[in-house]
Amino acid sequence: NILDSIIHSVKRGTKDKLEAAWEKAKDLNKKADIVTLKDGELILMVKNNAYLQELNFRKEEIKELLNKDIDNKIEQVKLRLGGSR
Repeated sequence: NILDSIIHSVKRGTKDKLEAAWEKAKDLNKKADIVTLKDGELILMVKNNAYLQELNFRKEEIKELLNKDIDNKIEQVKLRLGGSR
C-alpha cells in the first residue's frame, strides 16, 4: 500500500533524525537511551537514580534540544529507570 509506505518512510526519517540529535547531546546520551517516540511522547530509559533525578529537572531542555532537529514532534518527555546499554 502506497500510503503505508509513505507513513513508514516519514517515521523512519523522524527516527533517524532523533537518533542523530540524541547522539550529538553527549552529556545526555550517556545518562539515558531512547526507547521510543510515539504520538508526541518521547520515552527515555535512564541508567540510574541520580540521572533520573537530574533528567527529570531537564525535561524541557531535552524537549527543546531534540525538537530543533525533528520538527517539533516531541510534546512530552517521560523517563523510566533501567539499565545500561
